[in-house]
Formats: sequence, C-alpha cells, structure tokens
Amino acid sequence: MDPVPLRNPEDAFHPHDPESGDIPADHSDSDHIRHLEEHPWLLGPMR
Repeated sequence: MDPVPLRNPEDAFHPHDPESGDIPADHSDSDHIRHLEEHPWLLGPMR
C-alpha cells in the first residue's frame, strides 16, 4: 500500500494544521506541548 502523499512537506511537522480545522476549540498550547513531549518524533529528526 502506497503512503498517502502529504499536501505540504510542512504538514509532517504540524500534525494539527490550523487551516484544516483539526484543532478542537479547547486545544491549548500546553496540551500541544504535552502531546509533543509524549510523541517527540512528531518534531522530526533531532538536530
């Protein structure tokens, strides 16, 4: 099964794309930071 192409390479680093409406009304910065702490690979390769 082929991987689904991303609309934009930047989407890989921003799983909650504000323009797509994926962010629930109660989505806060602290929730997003905690989410990234739990899933650090979402930030991409470490520098």
